[in-house]
Amino acid sequence: MSIPTVSSLPRAFRGYQRDAVEAMVREFESQMGGLADRVHALEGELATYRTQEQTLKDAVLRAQREYDDALTDARRESERILDETRRHAAEIEEQHEARLLDLRWEIEKLQLEKKRFVSRFRSMLESQLNELTVDSAPTRAIIHAPEQIVLTEEQLESGVAASGE
Repeated sequence: MSIPTVSSLPRAFRGYQRDAVEAMVREFESQMGGLADRVHALEGELATYRTQEQTLKDAVLRAQREYDDALTDARRESERILDETRRHAAEIEEQHEARLLDLRWEIEKLQLEKKRFVSRFRSMLESQLNELTVDSAPTRAIIHAPEQIVLTEEQLESGVAASGE
């Protein structure tokens, strides 16, 4: 589509030839009509593209807001879970500390009971030892030096201990 120029018009005595000018004007009108139609079509396309652009911008903004909302919700949920977990851990820690105190108390009680038992047992053994030492001299020899005592069968039957090598 070439646009004719004025220099391409033939010259006449008093200016340009009327028929050539009118032909050029008709050609311009024809080209201008086509260009106007093309401009109108392009403006329609441009409006369509602008509508699509706005729709895409709106979609991107909605997606960004949804992303931000989802991220905020996820953070809130993670904080809630962490808080719940911390509370649960604190409860478990308290239970274990209470159990530990109970066990320590039980250990102290058992240690005291053991001391009492050992003391009573020692007293009983000492009492038995005193009875044995008072009862017989051979028994005293066995208690004080058992490795030096050798008993014969006769002595065992009679209950008398003798010392030997």
